[in-house]
Amino acid sequence: MCPSSTSRSDDSDIVDPSLLPYMGDSSDEEEGAAAAAVPAASGAAGLATQALLHLLVRSERAVAPSLFDEAFWRALCAEDGLHVGELGTASPAGLDTAASLRRGLDRRGYLQAAPTLWEDEAEAEEVLGRLKAGVRRLKALGYAPAFIYVYDEAWLALERVWRLLAAVLAPEEDAEQVVLEPSVSAHVLSRPGGAEAGGGAAGGAAGGAEIARHTAVGGAFPLPHRDHASSECFDAQGRPSLLSLWLPLTDVEPDSGCMFVLPSPADELLHQPAHPKHLLPYDQHGGRLNFPLAAAVPLAPLRRGCALAWHGSAVHWGGVCSAHTEAEPRASLTAAVRLRSAGATMLQAAQSASLPELYLSQVCNHICNHICNHICNHICNHICPSSTSHSCRCRCPSACATRPARCSHSAGGTG
Repeated sequence: MCPSSTSRSDDSDIVDPSLLPYMGDSSDEEEGAAAAAVPAASGAAGLATQALLHLLVRSERAVAPSLFDEAFWRALCAEDGLHVGELGTASPAGLDTAASLRRGLDRRGYLQAAPTLWEDEAEAEEVLGRLKAGVRRLKALGYAPAFIYVYDEAWLALERVWRLLAAVLAPEEDAEQVVLEPSVSAHVLSRPGGAEAGGGAAGGAAGGAEIARHTAVGGAFPLPHRDHASSECFDAQGRPSLLSLWLPLTDVEPDSGCMFVLPSPADELLHQPAHPKHLLPYDQHGGRLNFPLAAAVPLAPLRRGCALAWHGSAVHWGGVCSAHTEAEPRASLTAAVRLRSAGATMLQAAQSASLPELYLSQVCNHICNHICNHICNHICNHICPSSTSHSCRCRCPSACATRPARCSHSAGGTG
């Protein structure tokens, strides 16, 4: 069983920065996005990503054809035991806890499930171990850890959490009524100074180096924020319609990079989406917190495989990995699920043409073809929406058969 997420350390004399929001300056990319005349809106991170993709289009860079080759991805993480289009679907497990999890969600605004999503504990350890090794390898090779979703194991793990949250959100509905938003990601933290083994001091890693450690793609996001406005996360009766999910691939301690969440009873602005500070729990430029920090709860310690979820508009942030922890730096998968009957979020609407919402049956029946199709469509639309100067090198015919003129990846690109 997972220890209670409300447990706190009694050692109040020691103040570790890993337990507090990281209040450093933003990265250059974040400053550039902030300088643009873009109104604060739900899904702002997704819109910033889209802007970066368009910047890539206007540059001289190109998409490497190998990114569309299943054999490339199989070989990349073969040593980690990961598969592409070779595994079946998951067997539902742990759904009998949905009712109690919903009661906790309604009381606190977040939930924490025990690692019972796998009936076979040995299978769970094997799958989670492969995923952990895979995301670390991707990061070490310079790829965004989110590329882990090319692999079957990521979708097998996600499917289990998805089914559970479907039973939490819509207990009287079929699981098909809960869809996946196109905002999946993965995070792999590191110790200060890149010291991946053992404790020790930061070794001179400070200032810009420390900021880079926390703002790198796939790193922690240590600034308190809301993923969406509450107008996109609750129905007219105040019932939740969208949940952010978080699945740790490692055991998590308070100082190894745990998540922090503000319980809904302490969130005065939760149901005030029109309030000017609703989407500004932390004013980065003014250095002000617009919520009671003391009320935030560290979601740790917990075992790998414990599914966490919170209201899509809950204030939360990721803790950083301390130099003094004896635990390994946290690695995790993230996603968001939404009631099909609820209106599409701004993020979903902005990407629906190339990356529509996913249904469980689509993933379960066609893991490889469906996911490759979406990856290719997403890149074709955002990276090269109008270019037709090169022939398509995509190895996924299902993705490009109906749009050959728009899939134009330059051979020899560096990605």
